[in-house]
Amino acid sequence: MIIALSTLFFLLAFVCVLTVTALGGMFSEKSGTIALSLEGCMTIGALCAGIAMHLLPASIPDSLCALLILIIAIVSAGAYSLLLAIASITFKADQTLVGTALNILSTSIAVVLVKLITKTDALPVGQSRLNFTRFYEIFNVEFFGMQGVRFNWITLIVLALIPIVSFIKTFPT
Repeated sequence: MIIALSTLFFLLAFVCVLTVTALGGMFSEKSGTIALSLEGCMTIGALCAGIAMHLLPASIPDSLCALLILIIAIVSAGAYSLLLAIASITFKADQTLVGTALNILSTSIAVVLVKLITKTDALPVGQSRLNFTRFYEIFNVEFFGMQGVRFNWITLIVLALIPIVSFIKTFPT
């Protein structure tokens, strides 16, 4: 039972990234822009977060480093999403074509920059700036007193965001 619950909560932590992206896509759709470049924005956000993690000095505390990396990921993904907005709103380009092109472009940018920065085909495994086990423990709590099952606070926040965003979305524009 504990293994099944641990697996479920582990999957929920990964689903949170896609859920936040989908919630952002709902607001994009409400504004009239088809958000076809969401995967590209996630790729660019992850790329910039990885580069920031690689370049930040080791003297920065882990919690501050995690906050900086999160801010960098959000800002870079938002800036990349502006490309779709500018192309489709200002230049009246087809949103489907531009969104697909941005998705392909983001993957290409990520591959080229990772090879350029690290001089290898991938970021070095195991040489991360943050110890992700410790980072995960920053945001955890025991689940109903059961030993061995950790529930991520970020998952709780995202699960709370779903009804809130659904309620906000019902308001007329």
